[in-house]
Amino acid sequence: MKKYHITSYWQTETGRFNDDQGTFVDRRFSDIKEKEIYVEYDKETDVIHFRGGPTGYESYHFSSIEYSSKTFKFDKFCICSGTINSWPRCDIKVKDFMKIFNLIKKERNEKRENDY
Repeated sequence: MKKYHITSYWQTETGRFNDDQGTFVDRRFSDIKEKEIYVEYDKETDVIHFRGGPTGYESYHFSSIEYSSKTFKFDKFCICSGTINSWPRCDIKVKDFMKIFNLIKKERNEKRENDY
C-alpha cells in the first residue's frame, strides 16, 4: 500500500468530573501540536486509514468520504474527536487531505477500469 504523508494537529483536553453537576469541570485544552501521520488506502476493503493517529483505528470507508466531501465547510477535517483525559483530538487540513483523496480516487478508478 502507498503511504501518503500528511500533517495532523493534536490537542488534548483534561478535566475533572463533578458528580453533583454531572459534567466535567476545570476543563483545559493543550496547545495544538503538529504530528506527521500517513494515509493508506486498502483496496480490498475500500477503506482509507489514517496511520499514526491517536488510537490507531482512525479510518473511513471511501464512499462515505466521497459523499461527505461535497459538503465540507471547514478548513479542517476531524479524524479523531478525542476523549477527555484519554485520547487527543486529531484534525487534518481539508485541502491537504483532498489532494491525497483525489490521488487515491484516480488510482481506485484506474484499477477498476483495468479489472474489466
